[in-house]
Order: sequence, then structure tokens, then C-alpha cells
Amino acid sequence: MMAFAAVLALLGAPAQAEKAGPWSPDELKSFMKELADYVFEHHVRRDASPMRGKVYEFFMPSTKQQGYGGGWDTMHDGAWFANACLLAYRATEDRHYLGLVKDWILPFYLGMLNRSDTLFPDRQGAYSDGQFLPPERAAAGKGFVPYWWDDGHGVNFDALARKMTTAQLLNPWGFTSTLPDPSATDGRLSGYSHGTSNHLALALFPMLANAWFLTRDPEVAEAIRNLRESRLRQVNMDLPFLAIADEMARGEEGKASKRAGGYDQAPWPPPTPLYAAMVDRRKVQLPPFIDDPEAAYFASVAGRRVGAGTAKRLAQMTHDCLVLADLWYGGKRRPRGLAYAADSRARVWIEGGQFSSLAGEVPDVLVGSRMGPQGIWACAQGLQLLRAFPDAWTACYRERRKGPVEGWSEPPLEEVRARFQEELDEGLRFWRNEMRTVGYIRPDWPIGGKRPAHYWSDRTSETGGYAHLISACAEYLVLLYGRADWELAWKVRAP
Repeated sequence: MMAFAAVLALLGAPAQAEKAGPWSPDELKSFMKELADYVFEHHVRRDASPMRGKVYEFFMPSTKQQGYGGGWDTMHDGAWFANACLLAYRATEDRHYLGLVKDWILPFYLGMLNRSDTLFPDRQGAYSDGQFLPPERAAAGKGFVPYWWDDGHGVNFDALARKMTTAQLLNPWGFTSTLPDPSATDGRLSGYSHGTSNHLALALFPMLANAWFLTRDPEVAEAIRNLRESRLRQVNMDLPFLAIADEMARGEEGKASKRAGGYDQAPWPPPTPLYAAMVDRRKVQLPPFIDDPEAAYFASVAGRRVGAGTAKRLAQMTHDCLVLADLWYGGKRRPRGLAYAADSRARVWIEGGQFSSLAGEVPDVLVGSRMGPQGIWACAQGLQLLRAFPDAWTACYRERRKGPVEGWSEPPLEEVRARFQEELDEGLRFWRNEMRTVGYIRPDWPIGGKRPAHYWSDRTSETGGYAHLISACAEYLVLLYGRADWELAWKVRAP
């Protein structure tokens, strides 16, 4: 195992690789449309049912089945994809992307959020955010989006792989089943989950906030309000990102801007896993995704409060996660755009400056399409922010940091920009090659050669990867056009 200090010395400026050059706008538009069309054709329900417009997390090309992993994340992935299409429309004003959201996906989510009191009446024993809710907090109400909802069409791939019934797999978390044979092992899901989470609300928020900015649709404003009030009712939490979006949609821009001020600040010390491991010497898990920093950026956009703090906050997290990903690869050069997978069976921990395992050493530790493409998006967004607020990188911590910090240094701004640009250019090419070679975007796969037990995900296509790649392409276009995503959010309107 290599200690942090030794490996950091090897990192320096981004390593030189075969240079294919920056992407052209036409290349980006072509790849973005290829990704979006694949999801629409293979992951989206297009029948005349209450599920019309639902985006399944997984699609198995060999069996043509749509479905779930553990049953948790399909609603997240559909929201990420819808948000990516909204960003694509903002960047291009191509109505193809707007149509995917307005005609298909958004009505599905608005139907749940604004009519969940009648769609999901049985929520007794609901499991939400790690707690079983008492009856008065599990009562049916508006603003509830379950982890999953199906009519027997979608399958649970975990259940199929383990030859389990869906009841065996999901009952500990609570669900209402209408399966004709609950003992069947065909993996079909019918019914809905009793529970939801703040993390799902975090995934829904950018889609709803960006849809409202684009359309000013009263149904979208109602959905934001219902989701906010549902979280208050269920877990007694007024989530600030939802509060900002709700206040903005109500016309209370002053309140929203004031609340969003917290997201336009760069806390010291930096709340990154690299700082926690290097300086605080805490035991830290290698991050499989950066959902919180992504939502923090969109919260600052929703509150019209994008500034130097927003820039430093996202850029610092992006830079530090790239460094950690490089460290995890040890002495090997990490393929740009590739990172630790969210669905790894075994976790990777950093303790005492060392990793519990390096990339490729443990078969249950996977690489895949969640953190890598999300990091590419963050690079494109970070480059926009650092162009608009060039002093943010060096100025934000200056007054609060008293002298040098042992084990911590900030590279020059140009080095950070170079690292982001390299990840953006090479990372997108890595995933375009993956799409062309495999035929779809896989959620994860082992890099050590041996497959984990009950493993199926390298044979499926996963919506989240497409969503983050589309978002990355959209923000790269905005970067090339010399514009800023947050300003487009405040100006661009749907026809």
C-alpha cells in the first residue's frame, strides 16, 4: 500500500496521455443524442399505463427486461435523466430534449408528487431515512415518491440472480405487493415501496427546480411544495434545497436568495474526503458519488446565488475526488472518466493514509458509470465557474486559513484547470468508446478479473451513467460557447 504523501508527490500536474484534442460542438451533440435516444428506446415505459414515462434504472439487452437492482434507485435515475435532458435543452435549445421531459418523464413524476395520497394509500410501517415511521407520519399524503412502483412489468435483477422471491428481498424495508404468486422467483415487482428518503428528494430536486425555471408550470411548483411538505411530515426536516426551490416558485425570491447564501460559501476546512483522510486522519470511505455537491450547486442556482463560494465549493470537491481516484490506482495511470463504483460489494476505506485495497486487488470492488461520468460533469461545471470567478480558487480560504496546513496544499489554478480539462476530454472519449465497444453504458464491472458472487450488472445498461454523461456533454457545450449554465437557467424559457 502506498501512503498519501508518497503518491501525492507522483501526481503533480496531470499526466500526459495520447492527446485526441478537445471535443467539437458537433461531436458533443452527436454523443449526447445517441445517449438520450438509447435511454428513451430501452429504459422508458411507453405504453398506455400509469407507468407511462417511467425510466427504469436497468435494461438487460440479452433478455429485453427492464428493472431494478435492490429495488431502490429507479426513481433517482429517472430524475437524473430528466434533469440531464433539461440541461441539454438549455445548452442547445433542441426541442428533442424538451419533448422527452415534458411529454414523457415529467408527467410521470408530477403524477406521483401531486396525487400520491391516492396512488399510495397504504404506508403503514414505512421505512424512511433509516427509521420505521409511526402511523401518524406514515399516513398517505401528497409529495411522496416511493423507492419503486410497478405493475408486474419490471423485474428485480438481484432477486433473479439470487433466485429469491421479491418478498424475501424487499420485505424488511416494507412494500405493498399485489403479485399473484408472492413465492414466485421470476423477479417481477408489483406494488410499491412504503418508504422513501432524503437522498431521493435530493435526486428529484434538480429536475424539479430546473423544470420550473424553464416552464414556470404551476404543476411543477405544486410538486416542489408537496415534496418539501412531505419531508417535513415524514421525517420532520425542512430540507434547505427544497425550501429554496419552493420559495423561488412562490415568488419569494428574497427568502430564497438569503437561504441559498449558505451554498455560496466555501467552508474551511474543506468538507472533502481527501482533506478528511490527509489532514484530519479520519477513516474515510472512497466516495462512489458526489450527489451532495451536485445538489449544492443546483441549490445555489435555484436561489440565484452563484458566486465565488459556489465555484470554490464544487471545484475543490471535484479536484479532491480526482486526486483520490488517482491515488486509488496506485502506480498505474487511471483511465480518465473511470472511478470507483457505487455498487461495489466491498467498500474501500482510507485509514492512516492507506487504502484498504487498491484498484483491481479485490473482485468485489468495481469500477463503473456513476462516479466517473458524474465527475466529468463536475469538471465541465467547475471550469465554467472558475472562468467566471477566477480568484475563487486561491482567495476563498485565504482569510480563514492561518498559515500552512501540514499535509495540505492547493495546486495553482492553471494546474486545476488542466486536470479538469483532461478529465473532461479523455473521460468523455473513454465512455464513448465504451458505448461503441459494449453497445451500452454498464453500471459497473470488476477490474481484477474475477466476478463477484451473484453478479449481473456488467450485462445491463444503467440510466444514471447516461444521465451524467449527457449532463457533462451539455455543460461542455456551454463552456465552448463561452456561456454559464446558471445564467442560462435564469434566462432560457421553453416555447
